[in-house]
Parts: sequence; structure tokens; C-alpha cells
Amino acid sequence: MEREEFIKKILDNEGGNFLVSTTIIPSEPYGEICDTPLAAILNLDLSKISEEGKAVLEILENDAEFPYRENFSQMKFNLLGLCCVQDIFSGLVYDEYSVECFAAQNYFYYEGLSLIREYFYAGFNNLLKSSDHLVRTILEFNIRHCYFYDRCDQLHSHKPLREYIKNGFCPSNQSMLNNIFPKDNFCKPIKVKIQNLIKNLSNTSSHAFNPEHSIRSNGKMHFEYTMDSVLFWLNLNRVLPVILWSYYVSYPMLLHPKDIVAKFGFNPPLGLLISPNHFYVFEKTLDAEDMQEFKSYTANQQEVSDLSSFNDSRPDLTDEELKLSWSEDDHPFPDQKFNGLVLILAKMRATREVMANHCTMVEQEFAGDFSNLLKKHSKYSFWKEIYTKIK
Repeated sequence: MEREEFIKKILDNEGGNFLVSTTIIPSEPYGEICDTPLAAILNLDLSKISEEGKAVLEILENDAEFPYRENFSQMKFNLLGLCCVQDIFSGLVYDEYSVECFAAQNYFYYEGLSLIREYFYAGFNNLLKSSDHLVRTILEFNIRHCYFYDRCDQLHSHKPLREYIKNGFCPSNQSMLNNIFPKDNFCKPIKVKIQNLIKNLSNTSSHAFNPEHSIRSNGKMHFEYTMDSVLFWLNLNRVLPVILWSYYVSYPMLLHPKDIVAKFGFNPPLGLLISPNHFYVFEKTLDAEDMQEFKSYTANQQEVSDLSSFNDSRPDLTDEELKLSWSEDDHPFPDQKFNGLVLILAKMRATREVMANHCTMVEQEFAGDFSNLLKKHSKYSFWKEIYTKIK
């Protein structure tokens, strides 16, 4: 690509101003191994990955003798679960409503999902510390989502989000965890695990770290591919389970599926309920013992009781009512209920993400020549003159 062509591509932002919504849910229960490709789960652009990185991905996906094959498969199940979580995000309107607050309520989730994509682009391109550095941030964005969802619901107000948008105010991780998780014996282990992960990630990657955590410790000084390059994703999979646990606590209906199409057709309430197809994914993120524990705990939540009663009180739709619930603006009436469900979920996912991205579009004005401003700020004499005025 010539220089002029590259500059034009940057200025025109070709391909950067549209959204592709990927919706993958199974029509039947999964087997032991997740056969959905990682690139499909996260909608990764393989052209952004080096040839060596593609070779690493091919090993992870297709080498039956790879010793970490089950771990890689489990990570994919966890990522599928995280992608499915968004289908329960509601569109509830609280006091102190504004378009900005309503749009921002899911921002943290989608920012975290975007960082997961960046994590894999960096990892497959062998920028291992760059990818490691993102893990704590990914965890913290999902903590923020659960916190602001819970806090706004508790107050029946968008005020916490309004303050965040206006002032950037966000409580400490500890304060957010205390708000997300009830003070009961079930949630205490989850909170302790998150606290330990944040501390460990601070010591090994997200801040200056000890020599034993250096990528240079393997003797490769020029960013050569090593076994670390093949196993870099293990670090992300340390935090994915506890992220999902947090969502299962904040959104307890995730583990109590309902036949949405039978009760509501193709015009279901925004969020609130999930289908048995979603549960095929969620059940692969927990072993049998843990699933039973989480289902028992969440079944005792008032939200589960109320929403289950709401769903069960509705009669099943007739075939005619089902057809009337379908809008043919985009697609003809689906030949199978499952296909129709996937289409409406994809549309809702795209709508949520577009809205969530609204709060990132902040216009910034810089007085004068920005290049001269940068030059000025890099001078010692400038900071010597103003440092006493900074609070």
C-alpha cells in the first residue's frame, strides 16, 4: 500500500464506522469440546493477525494432541457465555433519565468486550505483555457494569451514571464489590477471588513487575514466538469465570431459562429473560456441582420469583399470534422459531452496542496548534512555572 493510499484510508476511516453484530447460540446442547471457532465468537478479523499468529490459532483450534486443548475449549465456552450475557440487559428507565445515561448503562460491558478482542490481536501478534496488561482492565470494566447496573436498580435512578458521565466519578474496586455482592456465605468466595486476582494482576502485569514475570526471562530478546506465545490466553481465562459469576449474581435469571418465543413470540420484553438456547452455553461455564450451587442461590432471589411468575402467567401464543409478532421489515417469517430468535437477538445486540458507543463520541476542543501545545507540555520550564498551581 502506497503512503498516499494509506493516509487516505486513515482520513476516510474506511470500514471503521459500521457495526457487525455476531449472535451465536446453539440449537441443541454442546458436546464436551467447543467447536465454535474463536474468531467467530469474537468476530476477529484474521487479516489483522500475523502469519505466525494464525499458525498459533490453527494449533489451538485443530491440534487434537495439544495438551491444553480442553482449557482452550473451556475458554471459548466462557467467551460464548460472556457474549450471551448481553441478551438479558434490560431497557429500564429510572429517575434522572437522560439519553446519555440510558445509552451509557451498557458501555462498560461493550468496552470490556472490545478490549478482549484487542487482547487476542495483541497476543496472536506476540505482544504478550501488551495483552497481559489488558486483563485487569477487562475484569474492572465488567465489575463496573455490574456495579452501575445494581446501583441504579437499587436507587431507581440513573444518578450514579449521570455523575460518572459528568465527573468521571467511580467508586474504588472494593466499594463496587461490596455493593455488587451481598454479605452472605455464597458471595464471599467470589469477592475474595476477585480481590486476589486484582492484586496478583497488579504485581505481574498491570504495573511495574518483578524480573521473573518478564517475557525476556525465556531468553528471547527480539519478540520471537515461543511457547508463551501459544499459551498467552491462559491469563485471560483466569478472570473469565469470576466475571461470569458476577453476572450470574447480578442477573440471576441467566440460570433460569424460559421459552421466550412460546410466550412472547418475536417481540419479547427487552432483556429480563433468556431462552433455553442461552442456557446451553451457560451450563458449559460451570461444572455440575457449581451449577447446582448457583442455581439454588439465584432461585431464592425475589427477581427470579417475580419474573418467573410473570412468564408463567402468560398463555402460549397460537400459530397466528406468533406470525403477527414478526416484523417482515428485514426478513420474511422464519421457517423455524430458533432462526427467528437468533435474528431478533442480533438486532437487539446491535442496538444496545450502538447506544453504548454513544458516550464515547465526545467532542474535544483544543485551543491553538495542538502540536505546539504538546511541545510546550514536554518542557521542564513549563512545569516549573505551573506545578504549584496544580491541585
